[in-house]
Amino acid sequence: MSCRRKLCRTAITLGSTNAFEFLLYSTCPNYNAFNHKMATTDKVSNFNFEKLANFDGPGALYSPVEDKSGNIFAVTANGAVYTFQQGAEAPVAIYQKAGFSTGVVFDSEGGCFVADGERKAIICPDLADTAKEPAEVVKDYDGSALLGPNSLLLSKTSSTLFFTDSGKFEESACCPSTGSVFAIDLDVNILRPVLCSCLAFPSGLALSPKEDVLYVSETFENRVLKVVFTASGQHYASVFYQFAGCLGPTALAMHSKGYLFVARYEVPEISTNGTIAIINERGEWVTDLVIPHCPEITGLCFSKLHPDVLYMTERSQNFLYKIRITIK
Repeated sequence: MSCRRKLCRTAITLGSTNAFEFLLYSTCPNYNAFNHKMATTDKVSNFNFEKLANFDGPGALYSPVEDKSGNIFAVTANGAVYTFQQGAEAPVAIYQKAGFSTGVVFDSEGGCFVADGERKAIICPDLADTAKEPAEVVKDYDGSALLGPNSLLLSKTSSTLFFTDSGKFEESACCPSTGSVFAIDLDVNILRPVLCSCLAFPSGLALSPKEDVLYVSETFENRVLKVVFTASGQHYASVFYQFAGCLGPTALAMHSKGYLFVARYEVPEISTNGTIAIINERGEWVTDLVIPHCPEITGLCFSKLHPDVLYMTERSQNFLYKIRITIK
């Protein structure tokens, strides 16, 4: 029982008006019986969050992302890209011709890439001329159509675009493990598999600060995988963290100090609260952020301009949140 009490004390419930101080408690001797490791040296403090926007349009919000100027964007399930501007009463649609969309990224030059689930392709719309048909960056691998791209992640140090290929969430729950992770070299337009046709709904992606490790959330196995890239060009995959409870992880974000933030999705009939787990680079659980009334978290993204600001989208409420986090 003492172990369970310590576990509960390390979970932090966020309030919209309060900041929370947090100091980790030591692990009890029998904690490994729960099939987890708990960090005893990490310190995290000062959590608070605010709702930036309530989206009233059609389709659920996914994939918050910030461009180099600090503008916030997200996509919706009905295929639109929205921008959320400071002080604006409502988000503004800047593109509305994609299909079912769950991922968006912007490169350093402002180019936009969207995961289009209806086309089963990654598209590159021209935001300056939205009437123009978008270019298709990739729609098949080795002659076989994609299942439907999910999340996108651009390297900060190269021209590589990583993406998960999983198909639609509702259509994949009872399907075999056929999802993949791919990487595209945008300079030469070469597509290569990272993990091919072996995953149960791969969803979120994150790179380590040195970009030598790629993290992948595998939703319907309730775990996070890590793919280590070696100097010789090889890569090796293994399980980084195995969860229990909740439906499964759906989104990832990497803090600049090497902490992985994992959105643990749950259906609202089971829980009304959302959970973001924090895992350190050794694969040890640090703490959970418990967010009231947000069980269906669909996206996480750290700010490029403010490293301790985390953006989050949530499906059941259709909110965009900003969470301020300090890690010492």
